Order: sequence, then structure tokens, then C-alpha cells
Amino acid sequence: MIYENNDFIKKEHPRFVYCDAVKPEWLHYVVLILGMAVIGMIASFTILVYQFAFVVKEISLIVDAIIWLVNVFGGNWSAQKLDDLPKDIIDGFNQFEQGITDNILGCGHTHPSPLVRDYLDNICKSCGISWNSSIFSQSRYNGDYYDLCLWSGQVTKGTPIGNTGRHWVDKDKPILNGTEFLKLIISPFNAEWRIINKVLIIERHDYLYSGTPCINLDNIKGGLDECRIRWANDRQAAYGEFQYSLDPFDNAGNEAKSRFNSIVGWNTPYSPLQSGKKTVMLDGLSPVRAIGDKVPDYPEIFDLVTDDAWQHVPVIKRFTDYADAMLLSKGRGGNYKLLIWDRAKSDTDNALIKRDWTANILQPDGTIENASPAVNYPMWLQGNSVEKGNLYDRFWQIENPRQTLLKNWYIEATFGYNCEILKALDVNGIAEKGGNLGKIIEIEIDSANKTIKLCLMM
Repeated sequence: MIYENNDFIKKEHPRFVYCDAVKPEWLHYVVLILGMAVIGMIASFTILVYQFAFVVKEISLIVDAIIWLVNVFGGNWSAQKLDDLPKDIIDGFNQFEQGITDNILGCGHTHPSPLVRDYLDNICKSCGISWNSSIFSQSRYNGDYYDLCLWSGQVTKGTPIGNTGRHWVDKDKPILNGTEFLKLIISPFNAEWRIINKVLIIERHDYLYSGTPCINLDNIKGGLDECRIRWANDRQAAYGEFQYSLDPFDNAGNEAKSRFNSIVGWNTPYSPLQSGKKTVMLDGLSPVRAIGDKVPDYPEIFDLVTDDAWQHVPVIKRFTDYADAMLLSKGRGGNYKLLIWDRAKSDTDNALIKRDWTANILQPDGTIENASPAVNYPMWLQGNSVEKGNLYDRFWQIENPRQTLLKNWYIEATFGYNCEILKALDVNGIAEKGGNLGKIIEIEIDSANKTIKLCLMM
């Protein structure tokens, strides 16, 4: 499994702070009001106890003086130190208030979520290989995916925010082997992976088609016996639909589907050669919400964070500690999430999702929806955003038949072979025909006639 390594489990992984999005929202208000009443009553009682403790402290000072005097004349009495009693009572109340407040707000917990690149390091270490990917580097895509984390919270509510030494929850560990993990994390990036010379390469699929072809079909000695070229599909898609999976538990995250998902038209101006759609569904991955994201049906109770009139109320003021926290339904999620950690604004104990982007989404009626702050924006599949820099324009726009550099040809070429050709061919390689490069998808060898049928996509 991808987590099997004691050093990996003990590592200080980012822990994403979250609050529960209580539905219906009026219930959250009821809990908040009742909680404030309880804290008010406890506070009044604590004041009385504090006053009593202060009196006890003063009496203890007199007793200590008497004991000192007795000991001066040969006694051996010991004093009972009560100097810190009032302070202990106030500290205890503050801890109680913080705990009950966090429960009222639905906050106070975190979900440890290791970095994707740390998982890759662990997998490759166990396999005796290394890895390389421009996607998860600091040098490409503005380094947006360098601090990408895999969130997994299917079983527990995570770990209390005060338990700063805990950066791994074993019950929530991702049940994935290396191959399953790679399939999951490359799916948003329209990518493929390949191991070449003991190096795991992860790149957008067309990147792997570039480079030096293992064979040039125009230079086959004796020429081609047969070459058939046809469209890979009868018709090109007229539009694309890009979607995250809906989470079976986290309804709050599902509410962000209008931001993370999109339908993009590809048939303008109209062409009868294009019809139907290309569907991209990210299985096992779901959208994410955060306080302040202003997604439709946003819980207005969290607006109290920025309302100055409420900042003198202790319970409401506590909201400010979670002003940028993740939003979840009941602290769990059935699917995984890929979150961009805001390293500049949060540490590993109190990790926050990055939200430094703006987004304006073109609606079907021609209006523009302001979707800022665009939380986790580089992980959106949003092809209708005025701003660039998300998964669609970086990784999926190449599927648009009007813009792709691929010819969308399916080629079958048959030719005689020799030892040199057999040695050069690579079932995962690329071939050249007519100055264009294509991905080899099948090699069929006819040893009786000493011919090869090579099938490739171009």
C-alpha cells in the first residue's frame, strides 16, 4: 500500500482544518444560540467560583504566615500552596469554552492529508526507482500542484486541532496500491505514466508522444506492403462535459459542482462533422468547499466571521479562527479530494486550502458570475472561466477537435521486418508517418510471412 513505511506515517503531514456545514441552516443557528446560553450560565458560575477561590487564596496566605511563624520556633508544618487556584479555574473555564464553542460551530478538527509528492517518494522508494513530473514541480504551471495533497476522510472526523502531535489517522488511510494511486492522481491531468530506465514519468498524455520516434514508416526498407488511414472516430465531439464525482457523504462539497464542473462547446462555427459529446468523469474524486467561497447556497451563518458587530461575542469571535477553513458535511467524505495547501498562510498543524485566485464564469445566458475567491482553482475543470490556469485549459483543452494538434487518425501499416526493426520497436513508443508522430497502440507479428502490422493513433 502507498502508506506502508513507518517514516512516512510519522512524517509531519499537512492537517486541513474544517468546519461542518450543518443543514438545515436554521438548526445551526438554534445550536449556536443554545450554546451561547450554556456558556453564559457556566461563565456566571465560574465568576462565583473564582471569587470564592480568591477568598480562599487570601485565607491561605494568612495560614501560610502562621505556619511560617510556627516553623521559626521549631515546628515542622508544611504549607498548602493555593496561589494559582484562581488562575487554574480561569484556565479551566477557557479550555471548556473553547471545546464547547468548537462543537457549537462544528469546527475544531483537522484531517491529515499527505502531499502527493510524498506519496510518490514513498512508492518509488519501496520499488527502488525515482520519479519525475513537470506537473508536480515548482517550475511549471506556476508551481500550483507542487503542494497538492490527497485528502482521505471516509471513516473518522479526523483529529482535534489541539492534538498538534498527530499528523496521521490510520482509520482514514487511503486503501490504494501504487497502480491505483497513480490512476487516481493522473486522472485530473489528462496524463499517463510510464517507467523508463527506472524513472517513473508522469506527464500529460501528448507529452509522452513527443520525442524521438522508434520507427519512421516512410523509411521502411522495401516500403509498406499496406497502409490504411481512417478517422479514429466517425464523428468529432461537438462539446465536452467535465465532471468530478459526487460524494456520497459530503453534500457540502457537492454544492461546489457548478464551479468545479463545466460543459464546453466545441462546434462554433457549426460543422456537421461534429456531433455528440466527450465525457470526462473523475471517478473517486470530489469537489471541495471552504468558508467564504460564496458558492450558491452558501451557509450565511459563517458571514458572522466578518461582521464587526458580532466580534465582541466570545462564541462568534471564535469563528475568526476558522475564517478560511474547509467545509464538510459531518466531518467526513466518501471520496478522495485533491487539495492545494496554502503553505504561505498556514502551517502543517492548521493547513488551509489555497484561495489566491479570481474567477469569472461565463453563463449560458451570456452573463458573468463572479466566482471569487476561487478556492482550489487550479483543480477546477472549468472551461468557461474568463481566467486561465485551471485543469481545463492546461490539460483538457487539447481534446477540442478545433484546437488539438492531433490528427485523430487511426493508421494500420503492414511491412516486412528484420532484426533491426524488431529491436527498435517499442510497444509504448511513438512512430512517424508523413512528418507526423503517432502513439503505437498495437504490434502484431506474423512470423510465417515475416511481416509486422503496426497500429497507431495520430
